[in-house]
Amino acid sequence: MDVTIGAVSRAGDKSDTKEAAATQLEARLLQVRGPRRSRGSAPAERRASGSPAVDPPGARILVLLVPDGFRLPPDLDQGRYRVFLRLVRK
Repeated sequence: MDVTIGAVSRAGDKSDTKEAAATQLEARLLQVRGPRRSRGSAPAERRASGSPAVDPPGARILVLLVPDGFRLPPDLDQGRYRVFLRLVRK
């Protein structure tokens, strides 16, 4: 399984190096589960800020382990990155 974090390079001028280059990392899939269901009035302080109260219908939650975690951007948890998954059979 390949996990790509970041954005693909834009076509055209390569002189703009402000954007980080896309990084390919291998991860191990630890768990797959269905979406959370609404439980009525869950306390807001138990949820991460900005997360939706209910997962979208039909969603799958993947728990990944990235052995080379030091290669992840330090501000990954701030939502400034798009994550792309490419699943490859062993």
